[in-house]
Amino acid sequence: MNLLIFFEISDETEIHELEDNESYRYLGVMEADDRKQSEMKARIKKKYIHRLIKVLKSKLTAGNLITTINTWAVSLYRYGAEIIQWVRAELQQLDKRMRKLMTMHKGRVYVERDQGERGLMSVVETVKYESHSLKKYTEHNSVEFIRTAGKIINTNSEDGKQDYRNHGKTERKQNWNDKPMNRQHLRQTEDQAAKETWPWVKRGCLKRETESLIIAAQDQALRTNYRKAKIEKSTTDPKCRLCKQNDETVSHTVSECSKIAYTEYKGRHDKVASAVHWSICKKDELPHTEQWYDYRAEAVLEKEKVKLLWDFNVQTDKANEARSPDLILINK
Repeated sequence: MNLLIFFEISDETEIHELEDNESYRYLGVMEADDRKQSEMKARIKKKYIHRLIKVLKSKLTAGNLITTINTWAVSLYRYGAEIIQWVRAELQQLDKRMRKLMTMHKGRVYVERDQGERGLMSVVETVKYESHSLKKYTEHNSVEFIRTAGKIINTNSEDGKQDYRNHGKTERKQNWNDKPMNRQHLRQTEDQAAKETWPWVKRGCLKRETESLIIAAQDQALRTNYRKAKIEKSTTDPKCRLCKQNDETVSHTVSECSKIAYTEYKGRHDKVASAVHWSICKKDELPHTEQWYDYRAEAVLEKEKVKLLWDFNVQTDKANEARSPDLILINK
């Protein structure tokens, strides 16, 4: 015979004994005789994926999207660190699922935005940081009971909280640096790179699709024939589909293919030169539009003290093929 036990509270509320398949919630964690580890993991994972998908369906810009995911979705795993016993492989699978949903490759996802990266928080790193912070809190607590309880937390690090975070940042960046293809863009531009190089990433004002495309191109992560042949092994021919001469890398496609030199490359070049032309017109009070992207450069613009020529063929005494500069500014 099963004996049902219950307590009666003064306001006539009854607290019944739990059945075998029931549990109660204490500080957000489901418990019975012990913590319900598998149930809590399933609940947190389900809520995490739900929030992630909900954010991804929004129209947030790239920077705001990452910030929202960090604060609203990834933060779910902070509260249960060292209470829910996560296995590293489980957390890695969640990070992988997140990158797939966001169509991100692993290279520049987890490094800070002011260094030219995406700034996303890894679930693995989040749980690790929280465990370490909890360990340091218990170690320096004035209550002996809390200090004793903290001894069961094993973080394998004697660093302080900030040093531990800085070590993690350095390790993530080093992992990225060790990838020869993904790091190629920064290696090629490190002599020219400065603080002013990455504000467009730090501000995060671009659409997330645009930002993803630019960073994927910089990291050589676009599915070119070279990548398919050398890395994915899904084809044997790495040559360019247009010129058929050189390997189809991102660099080749962006600036080296002879088949699109006088179309795509020239059009891109003229757009940049047109923006410079617009700036000169604005400075010298020559005719121009309100916005630079609406501007179309004219061959000749002239005022009393200044003359501006666009794509003008200059006569030279000796034969010279390069005699059509983009802009000529003459101060009279």
